[in-house]
Amino acid sequence: MRLYNITGFPNILQPNRQIKMCYSWNILEMFLFKERRPVHKLKQCAWSPAQFDGARKKGNVTGISCLVIDVDEKHTMYEVGANLMIRDVKALMHTSVSHTPEKEKFRVILPMADDAPAEEWPYYYEALGLWWKELLGEDAIFDFSTKDASRLYFVGYHTEYWSCTSIDGKILNWHKRATAVKRQRQKEEKER
Repeated sequence: MRLYNITGFPNILQPNRQIKMCYSWNILEMFLFKERRPVHKLKQCAWSPAQFDGARKKGNVTGISCLVIDVDEKHTMYEVGANLMIRDVKALMHTSVSHTPEKEKFRVILPMADDAPAEEWPYYYEALGLWWKELLGEDAIFDFSTKDASRLYFVGYHTEYWSCTSIDGKILNWHKRATAVKRQRQKEEKER
């Protein structure tokens, strides 16, 4: 059984107080979907799909266990969830604290079969962007400012508009997709 190494943080004011966790997909779901009452943003617990050798910064990332997409505009949870189900893609989704029916904000967490090495992360992230357009169309968008491998995410807080879902399906071959992006970038570099 695949285990996902993640790093927890009691809050964003304590970025160096790391809690190393190793969860199955089902236990990761329970951790993310656990009922939590909303608290002030500075007191919210956070997590990262990355493992660190030292403080939380990009240069200290040793591997990343899953992909996380922040959706802040254009797409709805229903639209994304339906597309994931139709394409049989395994995922977790939950709303952000600032989510409302008028302005949907949510996260999509996608498992990887193996951890992504930190030095290969840019290729994985670019592959994620290309796949997102395959899933939702050429004009599909998500928050690309989350591309930093050391990025942390707030856990789900059960606000008035809280929603979460687990989608059963297959784990996509992200290594293959990232390798294809890397080869394309290397080819372009040689042609310059």
